Amino acid sequence: MTLATPAQFVQSVRAHEIDPVAFCTHLLHTAASGEGTVDPSQTADEFGIHREAANHLHDLASEFGLVDFTSQATNRVRVNRNATIEFIQFLNIFDEYMTPSEAELLANNEVHDVELSIAVPSGFDGKSAELMARLIRLVRNAERELLLVTPFFTRFGVDVFVDHLASATDRGVDITLLTRDVTDNRENADHVERIRETVRSNGDTSNFHVYQYDSPHGRLHAKTLIADTEIAYVGSANLTNYSLKEAIEIGLIVRGPVVDELTDFFEIVRCSANTQKYSEGPTQP
Repeated sequence: MTLATPAQFVQSVRAHEIDPVAFCTHLLHTAASGEGTVDPSQTADEFGIHREAANHLHDLASEFGLVDFTSQATNRVRVNRNATIEFIQFLNIFDEYMTPSEAELLANNEVHDVELSIAVPSGFDGKSAELMARLIRLVRNAERELLLVTPFFTRFGVDVFVDHLASATDRGVDITLLTRDVTDNRENADHVERIRETVRSNGDTSNFHVYQYDSPHGRLHAKTLIADTEIAYVGSANLTNYSLKEAIEIGLIVRGPVVDELTDFFEIVRCSANTQKYSEGPTQP
């Protein structure tokens, strides 16, 4: 079994009355003080729990990709340092930096004809990074179809949206993802498979389609999200945690005839000779 989303991992760790950030920090510090590995006895001692509970926590971390077992017999694990650090950053973003206006946006379905959407680092006092909330709202409110165009992902940038994408397919929304660098195990292959895996578990894969644009004359660099050919986001942000919470990004959410033009343009891109439909599996065109 693979835990598809951070929410599932967090819920499972908290079931042991352990803070997920504290658990991840324990993995990093204990691994750094030894040979890069952590034994369940060390986890049990750190949190005052039984060895069986520590074994379960190591199983969870393995399923989520934060560690790899060096011994199935002892449940000793080697920590994936980069993934664990990125996950701590992800947890901090959503536990500490979700602003009141972002929460209000997620509770409000109304979209105006034109909305300015920004993302800024946390150091910009008085500014709200509302971009993420606005994009989630577009996905959540879609009724018929979504077109998502993005050239770049990170794992936890994907995880911001993956539950909402899967839920949309489950309620019959047809989703097209247009991206790049997927086939032949290139940099986006794992991220696309992660989305597909979540859709397979919690949605409807028949409503999820992936296309890769790959041209020798120019690369895909556009970022847009179009809902029901009625509302569209166009801006600078990628599906990365850096874009959504740590960089200065800007975009517009628009309605009206311009959305038809935008949809028609990306349909031309999708149907071009430089675009391949990505079938299931990271090496198939």
